Formats: sequence, C-alpha cells, structure tokens
Amino acid sequence: MREYVITNEDNCIQLYAISDMYNLKTKGFILSYIKERLDFVIKSKSALEMKPDLIRSLIEDPVLSYVSREDFFNFLSNWVNEDLEGRTEHFHDFFCSIDLEKMSLEFLKKDVQSSTVVTSSKLCVAKCKANIKKFFRGELCSDGKTDVIIVTGTITNEYPRPMRVFGYIVAENRWCALPNIPLMFDLSDVKFAFSPAENCLFVCTQDNEKHTKYKFDFNKQTWTKRAYKLSPIEEMSESFNLWIGSILIMEKGHKSYIVAKVVLERGKSNVYLLEATQELTRYQKCSLVYESHSIINIKEACVARNKYICIMLVDKYASNTLLQTKVFVKKASSRKLVEITKEVSLKGEGATLFAFHKKLYMTHKMDINKVLHSVYDLFLGEWINLNCEKPLFKPSSNENSGWATCKDRQYIFGGQKRRGKNVSQSPTDDSVAVDVTSGNTDEIASLPTALTNCSALHVRVPQQYVRCHINCPHCNALANGTSENISYSESESGSESESEDEIDSGSESESEDEIDSGSESESEDEIDSGSENESEDEINSGSEGESEH
Repeated sequence: MREYVITNEDNCIQLYAISDMYNLKTKGFILSYIKERLDFVIKSKSALEMKPDLIRSLIEDPVLSYVSREDFFNFLSNWVNEDLEGRTEHFHDFFCSIDLEKMSLEFLKKDVQSSTVVTSSKLCVAKCKANIKKFFRGELCSDGKTDVIIVTGTITNEYPRPMRVFGYIVAENRWCALPNIPLMFDLSDVKFAFSPAENCLFVCTQDNEKHTKYKFDFNKQTWTKRAYKLSPIEEMSESFNLWIGSILIMEKGHKSYIVAKVVLERGKSNVYLLEATQELTRYQKCSLVYESHSIINIKEACVARNKYICIMLVDKYASNTLLQTKVFVKKASSRKLVEITKEVSLKGEGATLFAFHKKLYMTHKMDINKVLHSVYDLFLGEWINLNCEKPLFKPSSNENSGWATCKDRQYIFGGQKRRGKNVSQSPTDDSVAVDVTSGNTDEIASLPTALTNCSALHVRVPQQYVRCHINCPHCNALANGTSENISYSESESGSESESEDEIDSGSESESEDEIDSGSESESEDEIDSGSENESEDEINSGSEGESEH
C-alpha cells in the first residue's frame, strides 16, 4: 500500500518541518514544491512559521530570482513581527543577504528606509542608504530596466536548424530562457531588432519578395507572426525587390531604420536607408546610401551614441577581384550621409563593425589568418588607426559566433572553434567579455546550450521580464504541468504530468500587405556628401561643435 502526502501552499511549511525533524524521504520533495511556488508560499499564513535556516537557504538560492526582493522584504517584515524579541536578530542577518540593488528606488525610500525593524540596526540603515546613493550617483538605473544581451543560434550546423533564444543578464552574470521561435530556418538571412518603446524583439526573415516578421512581446511573453511586403523604391521598377540587410532602432526617440539593397539588371545594385514605422512594415523616407556597378553586400550596421547611423558595405567591382570595404555615417537628425572611407582604403573584406562611446571599431580580413584593425573617431571626424595588424581589441577566435557591446565591454558567444585552417563541426558554449579599452578578457557564465550561427543584441528591458533563472524551478514546474497541488509517493517521485502547449506563433493572422513607401523621398543630390556646410554634418572635417560629457 502506498502512502501519499498532499502538499499545498497552506500546509507545505508544516509538512517540511515534520519531514526535517524525522528525516523523512518527503523532505526533498516538499522543499522542491516550496521553491516552485515560493512567490505564493511566502504570502500564506503558514510561511510565518518558517525556521531561520530554511529562510536563509531560500534567500541565498540564486535560482529563486523569480521572487521579487520586494516580496521577500515584505515577508521578512511580517515574519519578524510575529516574534519581535526572538526574531529581530535574525532579521538583521537576513536583511544583509537580500540584494537591495534589485529593489526600486521608490520601494527603498518608502518601505525599507521607514521600516522600524530596519532603523533599529545601524548596519541595516547604512546598507539601505548606500544603495539609495547608488541611484543618485547613476550606478543604478531608476527606470526599472536592466541590460540584457539576447543571444540566438542553432544547436547544429546541419538542416533543419532549430533556433534557441536566451537572455544574458549583464549585471548578474546569469542566463534566462526566452521562448523559442517554433520554426526552423536558415539564420544567414535573419535580421534582429528590439523596440524599447514596446519592449518587443523583432525577428525578420525574407524569402524572395516576401518578408515575415516574428515579434516577441516581453509584456505578454508570446510570439506572433506576420507576412508582409515592402513596396519598391518609387523611382524603381515594380520588378525590383528590397532585400533587408539590417534593422536599427534608436533607444531614444525610438526611430526605426532599415538598411536595404535593391539588385538591378546587369549586376548593378543600390543600397538605401529607409526610415521605417515602429512595426517595421512600411517606410516613410528613403535615402540612397550607395550606387554600385557590381554586387554589394550589407555587412554590418550599428547605432553610435544614439545619434549616428553607421553602415559597412563590401563591394566587389567587375574590373577588380579585390573586395572593397566602404563605411558610411549619418546623423539621425540630418539627411546627409558621409562616406568616411572616401579618402582612405580599408584593405580586405569588412568583418565586424561596432560602436564604443564616440568611436567606431572595425576588423577586416586579408585572408584566413590575417585580420586588420581600424578605429574612426566620430567626434573628431578622423581615423585614429587604419589597417593595423596589431589587435586594438580582441576579435572572436571562433567561427559563426555572435557578439554585442554593453557599456565598456564586448561580449562574444558561441560559434565553432578554429584550429589553424580547420573549423570544428561541433558548436561551443563559450562566453567571454572583453574590455574594449584595456583588452583584458574575462570568462562569464557559459551559454546554457552550445550554439553556432549566433547573433547577439544588447537591449534594456524591465527587470520583471527577465527575473527567472535559466534553471528556475517555477518555470520548470509550469512546463511540466506540476505547479498545482502535487502528490508524493515514497516509491514514486510523482504522477506523470501533462505538457503545456507549444508557444503559438500564429495568433496574428498572416496577411500579405502591399505597403506604401510614403510620399517623401529624398533626391540623390541631397544625400551626396559633397561640400555642404551643414555644421552638424561635418563628420569628416573634425569641426563638429559637439560637447563631450
């Protein structure tokens, strides 16, 4: 005969205490239940009977990050008030273990700082004031958002390629899981962007003339899908389609841009910068970036200091076998594009381009074993280093890795290890952070799963959307259907649970919309980088009157 213990939020603390006292087999199972439902358990009356050892283990467990520190503080306040004389000393000890940096400034000032049990300890008061000062010094952001690097990739290089999506929480050096796109496709034509205004991640794919946009809403934690078609440039024939090369969204002002290519007859191609709507399904303004007599590739594009749009192109001339790299810079507030490579020549094929403070860093490959480095100062409007063999920053040693910059560091994820001319077929879970200024490298938390064909994107999202640890017991319980009342058997670890339905990617109807390009189109003369004396646009003259903060 089997004996079962029915566990719920009202009796789990008492059952755990009994199991702990008599060293019963149920102890581990009930503790797992408490961790899975901790956000509800600490709000129950039975939680006030918790023993100090159990409280300490829960506060210090990193996988329980899904429970807000505000809720933990409120629980501790209620717990200590049950027995002020006997529990105050424990409270002071627990308070020092709570990460106050994860609390909002408003909560710290209104609830924590005014708490009588906090004010009774000089150590607690000092810790609270020190964290409040961090907000005023700018060390902590009061907008409730945190830096996250979204990393996507595939677990194999062979078809079909299932995609995985993870979030790296920079301040906490940990990973969280994000719902995977429930489709498989070639990642070479996938473009990523993030909208700060909507807290949405956009993943755009293209098949011939059709575009498909996948949208992950952090607020709803769901994926939706929409098919659409960008209309051709007004002066072009209807038969020429736009191919998206990159998508850029400004963090401030929330302007959206699409860098797109049009392939013309006889091997010619043009590159355009389109000012797009927030949903990226239509464009309002169109600027010609470059007109080529050969096939051109949009290699990289990025935003610098939230005001410069930087584009790297690789152009193969019909009369020359050399690949020529061209870089263009445009102020978001201006119409004019400036080619900063007009007076110089970047040797080899452009490989990477990223912005760090007021500078653009570039790598360009000469051959498989030789990489050159260049740096352009956007403020001075001049090249600091050009075609240097000595590395100015550490590039990734892996093939097909993904990278993104955040503050003073470049983060590199995954890929396939290279040994000489040979590239390993197996993906890696390598993760490193490189200080761009000093060149020092630090190992960080490894990818949860080895990935290749990686892309990385730095975003800022509200903390509550990335609170869960990659091994979050609450999320695992939801995925396994075991978050409700659970039965335990001494001979069995639990009843078989039903799986939750897969994420629905098609809740938004697929409609192919012909999108108007808008009535405004700039002429080629307005975009030419000639001799216009626009003070704000003299990027290549060094006379820009921009104050440095």
